[in-house]
Amino acid sequence: DRSGYLTPDEVKGDAVIEQDFRKLDRNRDGRLSLEEFTGTR
Repeated sequence: DRSGYLTPDEVKGDAVIEQDFRKLDRNRDGRLSLEEFTGTR
């Protein structure tokens, strides 16, 4: 969506991100921010 976050539905089909989504989602809000996705902060 245009919120700037990735949701689990949006990463379906990308096996690596889909598998690691919960690990990447550091604040456990159910979506990935740019900072979480790129590993910054």
